[in-house]
Parts: sequence; structure tokens; C-alpha cells
Amino acid sequence: MRVKDYHHVAVVVRDLEKCRWFYGDVLGLAGLERPDFGFPGHFYQVGENTQLHLMVLEETFHDTMKHFAIEVEDFQESLEDLAAHNIKIVDGPGKRVDGSDWLFCKDPDGNLVEIVKQKAGGGANLVFRVTLDNGKCLGCLACLRCENFQCSEDFKAEVVAVEVEEAGCNQDVAEDCPVDAIDIVEIS
Repeated sequence: MRVKDYHHVAVVVRDLEKCRWFYGDVLGLAGLERPDFGFPGHFYQVGENTQLHLMVLEETFHDTMKHFAIEVEDFQESLEDLAAHNIKIVDGPGKRVDGSDWLFCKDPDGNLVEIVKQKAGGGANLVFRVTLDNGKCLGCLACLRCENFQCSEDFKAEVVAVEVEEAGCNQDVAEDCPVDAIDIVEIS
């Protein structure tokens, strides 16, 4: 099997009209014709190749990190649109290591939706060496997600690997960042 692309994402909702307002009016997705499946719902076009299918079904809703992400053309405009429609941002806005902007909000039925503005492609792939001043390892890329980590604005890059000098703990990023230095050791 060779997967070509996503075709659609299906989301269970309770209040179809409120969710149609959110996805159609707030997010600006274009509605599509939907066959009669014997239960209410609505289809939307998301970009060129993907659809969003809303389905009104009797299911229990739980707090979860399960979500889907929608890429937008203008992140600042999206922030303003969400605020104008009184849509609460539940996490973010933030910036990924690659410079992409993100935030999380919820639709009227509590489904988690990520809004993303992907940073333009191109640039180098980087491998970093992380030196910690306290001899402890973060055990992950937390140092690169830390607010203290800055990459020059004009340097478009994707982090492909990280070498850590010391290993052994799974410490969270604290207010006092333990990272002493981040050096580029490979550019490809």
C-alpha cells in the first residue's frame, strides 16, 4: 500500500449549527455537499486535498490531546479573527523550533483544533550539540523548545538531530535554564 495523502478527518459534534458557525464562519472553511448517511453532519473543504467531516453522533466526550491541525495563511490575522469571535485560545500562541507559529482552541463542542502557520521551507538541516552547565541531561529536545532558545530570524533551518553532552536524567525545563551552550555541529 502506498498512502498518497489525507482524504478527510472526521469529528463527532453535538451541536451542528454552532460547529458550522465555528468551522464555516470563524475558520472560513468552504462547505461541501454531503450524502445522506442517516445521521446529521456537514462536510468542509480544507485546502486542496483534504476534507473535514462533522458527524452528529451519540458519543461521550472526554478531555484529550487528540486534535487535528489546520494551516493558515496569516497567523496574526487568525489570532485577531479568533478574538473577534470570542474563541478562547487554550494553549499558545507559541513558536516551534523551526519558527512555525501554533495555537490550540476548541470548537463549540470541545474538539481540540490546532491552528498553524508553517514557516516557509528551505534552508539547512542542523545537528546541535547541547552542553549543560549543571551536568544534567534534559533527555529530549526540551532545550530547543525552551523560550531561552533563539535562532537567528534569517536562518531557515530544520532540526534533524541533537547530540547531548551528558545523559541520565529526564529533567523538565526549569526557570533557570541549565543549557550552557548550543553549538551547530553539522549543516547539510
